[in-house]
Amino acid sequence: MDALAKSVFTGHWKSFKMFRKSGDIRYDKTVPFREMEFESTGVLTIRQRDAGGIRTLAHTDNWRIELKNKAHYIHVTPEKLVFEVITINHTLMVLADTATSDKIFFARDCFWPGMMSGEGA
Repeated sequence: MDALAKSVFTGHWKSFKMFRKSGDIRYDKTVPFREMEFESTGVLTIRQRDAGGIRTLAHTDNWRIELKNKAHYIHVTPEKLVFEVITINHTLMVLADTATSDKIFFARDCFWPGMMSGEGA
């Protein structure tokens, strides 16, 4: 089951919008944005891109998906990152960062340019 669940996430995702806990909405244009790459080998890489460059937040195969209180969570063990999975489909993924309560909207890499132009959002 774990392999099946992880296969839904496989691919390269880029953020295009964030709803902050404060109520602000941030639209990610070319920079800054966050990338999540779920490789078929089981490795997860999380990067933050901004004007200062690229910062790798995680690069590990030590992550898991957990069902708790009827919600799915992605736990990245070494970095102690936890994201609640709000929704995911073939084009979009919405995660809530449990540390900040921000909701981050991601698009698969091939759909990301359309989200940037407002065609898909």
